[in-house]
Amino acid sequence: YATFDQFENMDAPASCMACGWAEITVYQNLPPSSGTLSVSPLEGDALSTPFLLTATEWVDPPLPKDDYPLTYTYGYYTAAGETKYLKVNSAQASNTMLLPQGTTSERCPPQGSPGYSARCRFLRLLLDVADSLGAAGT
Repeated sequence: YATFDQFENMDAPASCMACGWAEITVYQNLPPSSGTLSVSPLEGDALSTPFLLTATEWVDPPLPKDDYPLTYTYGYYTAAGETKYLKVNSAQASNTMLLPQGTTSERCPPQGSPGYSARCRFLRLLLDVADSLGAAGT
């Protein structure tokens, strides 16, 4: 067995004839990044308009494609900030789905102003993209 002092003096092999050492490089698995989520159409009726959610340009460095395929988890946030999932670990980057009613927002025109609608709601969507080793990016 080798003591710490013997390891400190590894430049002098005679200091420990039974000692050895190895050096390895460990790479961190980085999550997918640099992508976007697009939604079409941008407006519609809750639970009746089909919305196309598309994840584009997501990459998982470093290449080559050791960490592929990627999977996509789609969801939204409730008014209370809770996460609700619509589709989990989908192999498809594009999915058509019905979305629930959103919440009122300061982005809606105020009552009495041009463009006001009592139906105006916003829904904050969520996309998690994961590689085959489980690293996920949002």
